Amino acid sequence: MNPIERILAVFEGKRSDKIVWQPRIDHWYDVNKKLGTLPAEYRGKELLEVYDDLRASPRTYRFFDPTIKVTQGGRVDMKVVEDEKRIVTTYVTPIGKLREVQTRTVHGTTTYHTEYLLKGPEDFRTLAYVLERQDFEFDRELYERISSMIGDRSEPIVNLP
Repeated sequence: MNPIERILAVFEGKRSDKIVWQPRIDHWYDVNKKLGTLPAEYRGKELLEVYDDLRASPRTYRFFDPTIKVTQGGRVDMKVVEDEKRIVTTYVTPIGKLREVQTRTVHGTTTYHTEYLLKGPEDFRTLAYVLERQDFEFDRELYERISSMIGDRSEPIVNLP
C-alpha cells in the first residue's frame, strides 16, 4: 500500500499493511535550514524530499496556503500588521473590536499566540458578527495543483485559514 491508500483505509475502517507515519518535522526542518544545521544528506533538499527519504507521509496543510479563501463582509474592517517580531490581527465592527497577536519564535520560523482573539464572554457577540458576514470560496486550482504535487504521499486536504 502507498501512504494515501493507508490513510484512506483508516478512514474507511479497513486494515492497512502498516501504520501511517506522519511525523511533524516541519519546525525541525525550518529551524535547521535557517541555521544551516540540517544533516548533510538534507542540505539543499526541500521538506517534501526529506519526507520521501524517510518514507514518511507529509501533513499536507504545511505545503500550501488555505484552499478556502475568506472575504470579510459588510462593516467588518480586518487589518493584519506584520513585522519581524509579531503578527497583529484586528477586527473592527460597529458592535466591538477583536484583536489577536501572534509572536514569532526566536528563529522566526513559526508563531505562537500571545494574545487570543477572545478575551471574555462579551467578545463572542463581536465574533458572531464577524463570522456571520464572512464569505468563503474554494480555490479549486490551488487544490488541484497541490494534489498533483503531493501525489500518493498523502491525502489532499481542504484547509481553512
